[in-house]
Amino acid sequence: MASDNDDYDYDEDDDYDYDDDYDDLDIPENFVILDPDDLLVQGLLLVNYPQARIGRASEETNIRRFRLSYGCVPRAVVALWEDLQTTTIVEAFLPPEQRRVKFLLMALYQLRKYPTEADREKTFDISQAYSRRWVWLFIRKIQALKDQKILWPDDCPDIWVCSVDGTHVWVHEVAHEEFSLDPEYFSHKHNKSGLTFELGVSLREQRLLWVNGGFKAGRNDKQIFVEEGLRDLLSASGKRAIGDSGYEGYHEVSIPNSIDRRNVRKFKTRALKRHEKVNGYLKVFDCLKGRFRHSPDQLTECFE
Repeated sequence: MASDNDDYDYDEDDDYDYDDDYDDLDIPENFVILDPDDLLVQGLLLVNYPQARIGRASEETNIRRFRLSYGCVPRAVVALWEDLQTTTIVEAFLPPEQRRVKFLLMALYQLRKYPTEADREKTFDISQAYSRRWVWLFIRKIQALKDQKILWPDDCPDIWVCSVDGTHVWVHEVAHEEFSLDPEYFSHKHNKSGLTFELGVSLREQRLLWVNGGFKAGRNDKQIFVEEGLRDLLSASGKRAIGDSGYEGYHEVSIPNSIDRRNVRKFKTRALKRHEKVNGYLKVFDCLKGRFRHSPDQLTECFE
């Protein structure tokens, strides 16, 4: 699976002094500070890399191993850990008695590798029921940060604000009262049951502005765009998005067409290719790449 992540570059500043972040700050009581270097070793030990092997490898190699296990670099986990301790979102806030880094790492491992409960028990040597409780607690805490992280820009100076498209995730076949399969869940992208998530990717920054779903994959992108809020948001804010031909017919989304000038055509093409790259980042996580075995609500929790 190494090839899944090798295409993505992460900027690691070797001269960065993490401790400088805390100079002159009023650190809240019971705040647990993590060091990225210590977390790197802790994370690798947790997934059974021997201490000697970790010590022999370069920092770059160890960070790659960490990323393959948890889906992100140690510094991103440190930032997430801080957010969970300082957020004002009640559902996301991590009280002192729940501040256990091991279980945060296990939750990230669950998203990245999507193991069965038996495999998770074997990897972490923790009972299935006990680890299930903590893994899903942390996944839901992370999901609750959505309202803090994915924000619509109120002060964007450009009329062009984002690219938009839906991405499908394969789910287990959903029972139907009359038919063996429920046609409302049919995904033309997977040729199987699925859920759709609508994404809006900023054209100015490296971040998502909109995540909405999951919807039954039988609904097309245009229906979701019109009926689930994004069209109304664009219209109310006087902004426009860039989308593919599936959004034809709506002023709020501009699609590639034959009368575009060369620079406009290039702009739209780059925006759509960039959007596809974001979809590729998401599919690095095995819980979104293969068949999702849990409930639709749990898929939404993992996706967000």
